[in-house]
Amino acid sequence: MNIFTAKKLRQRLGIKMLSVGLGVLLLACNQTKPEEPTAPPPKPKPTSDKPQVVATSSVICDLTKMIAGSSIDLKCLIPPDKEPQTYEANITDLNNADVLLYNGYGLEAGMDKAIKSSTAEKKVAVAELAVPNPEKKDGKPNPYLWHNAFRALEMAKTIKRTLSDVAPKNAELYTKNYDNFDKQMTVMQEWLKRQIASIEPKDRQLVSSRNSLVYYSNSYNIAIEGSAYGNSTADKPTSEQVEKTVARLKKLKIKAVFNEVNTDPLPLAEIAKKAGIKVAKGELYADGLGKEGSDADTYIKMMQHNTKVILEGLGGKYTAIQLPKEAKEKNKKEDKKK
Repeated sequence: MNIFTAKKLRQRLGIKMLSVGLGVLLLACNQTKPEEPTAPPPKPKPTSDKPQVVATSSVICDLTKMIAGSSIDLKCLIPPDKEPQTYEANITDLNNADVLLYNGYGLEAGMDKAIKSSTAEKKVAVAELAVPNPEKKDGKPNPYLWHNAFRALEMAKTIKRTLSDVAPKNAELYTKNYDNFDKQMTVMQEWLKRQIASIEPKDRQLVSSRNSLVYYSNSYNIAIEGSAYGNSTADKPTSEQVEKTVARLKKLKIKAVFNEVNTDPLPLAEIAKKAGIKVAKGELYADGLGKEGSDADTYIKMMQHNTKVILEGLGGKYTAIQLPKEAKEKNKKEDKKK
């Protein structure tokens, strides 16, 4: 091989090696890097310097409004027409809060995991803190504490303390609003006792779709005589359960049965027809408040509504509640805003 030929061969080999090297380099560059774990998205900056508060149930939301007024930015999570036990929250709503107020005792069962994993700075189970020894229902804590006016007052006190810790500059306002609510509930408690006392003792028997008014029953001397459905709006009575309920109602000689909001009224109507009794006009609000604009869209109005429905169904005499002067003026202002 001559020198010229050997030189050309070395050049060709060098070019090939360079090509291979470049190919390997390009291949390495094009390979996807393994994904690194990403940090949770930063909490969005609030639009105001007010505490960002999320309240789960409509009752807690209304109690929070009464205590805080416009001093906080409040988001009410569960719509009035949704059952709290099955409602699933958007985790973003919970994470964006400075304060997360929820009932506890299983009321928000559908969002338990979301509440636990929420990055809200302060999470408070209002009912659990307010009443550490609740009534039991089928061996489990009964979450519907607010159907007793004084239990609702305890819940409002827990909310007042929580907000005062978060915004101490507003503590005086929260105390003033709580004191006003205290006066209202003192009047409400006595009013409720008088209303139920107007029902003939033999007729003070309450049968509703799901038997959710245990606190109301125990507080105001009206006997709960069981439910027609079970514990959930999803429960449907079997034919055997229907027959047993019919037989029991006939034996009790009960005047009327009551449907609860968010439950199918047809099974109760069937039971009432077979038992030869009526279904009371109007529905009872058990899980929360009514829609905005209804006659049960605040806690106080809801308690009045339920009581009126019960009295009309069982033959009692309803008289309108007379709130303290300051409370009445405040309620009138709220109604004008709507």
